[in-house]
Parts: sequence; structure tokens; C-alpha cells
Amino acid sequence: MTSKTIQLLHGPGRYASIITALCFTTLSLACLALVLLSGLKTPKGKLGGLSFAVIDSSKVEVNTNNDVFRGLPDTNDYSKQKDFYAFYLWNYCSGKLQNGDYYVDFCSQPRQSLYDLFRFWKVWGASVHKEGTRFYWLEKGPKLLYISYIVAGGTNALEFLAGVPSLYTNRVSRVTVVLASAASISLLATAILAQVTYGQLISRADDEDIPITAKKVGQILYAANWVGTIFSLSALATWYHVLTGNTVKRAPTMEATSNKYVQVVEADGHVQPYFVESPVRKRTFSKWPQF
Repeated sequence: MTSKTIQLLHGPGRYASIITALCFTTLSLACLALVLLSGLKTPKGKLGGLSFAVIDSSKVEVNTNNDVFRGLPDTNDYSKQKDFYAFYLWNYCSGKLQNGDYYVDFCSQPRQSLYDLFRFWKVWGASVHKEGTRFYWLEKGPKLLYISYIVAGGTNALEFLAGVPSLYTNRVSRVTVVLASAASISLLATAILAQVTYGQLISRADDEDIPITAKKVGQILYAANWVGTIFSLSALATWYHVLTGNTVKRAPTMEATSNKYVQVVEADGHVQPYFVESPVRKRTFSKWPQF
């Protein structure tokens, strides 16, 4: 272990604060990754709790040529009738209702949005809202929410990369604090947008005049949004705390004098003692180790 590494390890809480900030940033990224990757690798079988909302279409029935069709068609799965559709951030999954449980048998590609199916469902007499109520995001897709998640992920990653050099310099740059601020703001905005988007979907579909219902299955993704925001704000506070300590803090100056007697032989041979006061020496102690 080098002498510089030893000095870093023995910094009075500063090095520990940098590690703490990086840990908070990593945990925030982990929460965000949980949301961003949810649904992309959903296995077939019983539906888990990693979805924003579920549209239940099991009570929708359409009579065509004396044939009764139950559910709503999934145009991305050969127009098969499905009893439910689960919302994820980038895609959706659909399947059947069996013994009161949802079982997934198809998950779309990321480019295939569930919002694109709404206009086809109107042919079957189903809509996510009754006539006279409009909510643009429920018809066109929450593009602002997608952008918000991308910005949040990008700023969090940049914050982490900008913070890693602090482990070696024992200092925090203003760029790191700016990125941490942007990450916290974008995560907070993302958490709010997610609540509004899927909350509106559920409230609009929860109407007796509409043959479908929407509900939340688990709260994991919503919790991940808010917990990730808390971690990000904690990282921001820690980065700022370390930044304020970048400037070397000086302790009170200590003055010391060194006085002594000297003997001087005069012209007549007589030895005369003299008292001599040396110049004042000043020593300043810094709060943080200097490199």
C-alpha cells in the first residue's frame, strides 16, 4: 500500500464520505435499473409484481355470428383474445385468467406499445375511458415519461463516473455536484410522472360504464422510483458536504518563541551575559491532509 493511499484512508471522515456518496449513487442506479429492465425478460407463467398496472379485460364479451369472444385481441400475438394486459415501461405482457390468477403467455417487443392497441379495442366496445373524458397520454403513450427515465438514468450514470476520481484525489468537483442535482431532480420528476400516468389510467378505467378495469398488481416499481429518489438526494447531500470541505480549513495559528542567553566578551575582557529573543515562528495546522 502506497503512502498516498494510507493518507487517503486516514482522512478524517472525508474518504468515508466519498465512498458513502458513491454507494448512494449506486443504490439509486440499481432502483432505476429495476424499473428500466422490468418486463424485458418476463418469463411465461404466473404474473409477478413488477408491473405498473394491469388491465383486466376478462369481462369483455363480444357476440359475432353467434360466436362469443371473451377478452380483448392482442394484435401483436396473432389477435388472440386475452384476459389481461400488464403495463411495463418499454413493453407489455398479456395472458389468461386462471383460477383468479393472471398467467402470462406473451410479452411484446420494446417497440410494441400497449397504447397502440387502444384504438383497436374500440371496435370491440372497450375503451380506457368513457366518452367525454380525454387524457392524451393514455391514447398516444407517455413519451415524456420515457424521456424522463432516460435522462434520470443518464445523469445518474454520469454522476457515478464523475465521482469515482474523488477516491484518488480526495476532492469533489463542482461537476459532480451539478450532475447529482440533475439526477435528483430528474428522478423526482420521474417518480411523480409515473404516479400520475398510471394513476390516471387506473382511475379512468375504474368506471361502471367501461367493460374493462385497471389496477395495480404490487407496488414494487412505484417504491423503486421513490426509494431511488431518496438515495439520489442522499448522494447529493453527501457530495455537497464533501465539496464544502475542498477548501483547506485552517486552525488558529500557534506562535512560539525561543529565548536564550548569550555571553559577550567586551573590550576590557569582562564577560557580559545578554538576553536574546528569537523571531516568532508560526505554525498552521490544516484540517485535511495535504497531498
